[in-house]
Amino acid sequence: MCVNIFRSFFGEKKPKVEEDIGRKGEDAACEFVRQHSFKVLARNWRTKIGEIDIVALKDGVLVIIEVKTSKKLGSVPPELRVNAKKQHKLKRLAQLYIKAGKLTYPIRFDVIGVWWENKIQLKHIENAFH
Repeated sequence: MCVNIFRSFFGEKKPKVEEDIGRKGEDAACEFVRQHSFKVLARNWRTKIGEIDIVALKDGVLVIIEVKTSKKLGSVPPELRVNAKKQHKLKRLAQLYIKAGKLTYPIRFDVIGVWWENKIQLKHIENAFH
């Protein structure tokens, strides 16, 4: 498991409206993965059973990325809020995505936690679960 911490220098202010927090967090995570040579294939890919925040390709691996965002870093970091039920759902969604696109890539699951402490900060966990 590889963990990257990223502190943004975009000068973004903490969003005031609750629904903006998730969107801003996903925007920051998407920018982060692009800066780290991921090719973003889809954002907010939806089916009846749920949604994948980011689908990307990196070094021939299909990466399913769950983004968890908080206003601040609390006692439970945002990236640790991906419980077993959510992991199971993401695995099912990944199978549907692969089937829909008739893809044959190996797959991994990453989690990116986003929070604000003066600036946007991210914690990227590669291979967060299997």
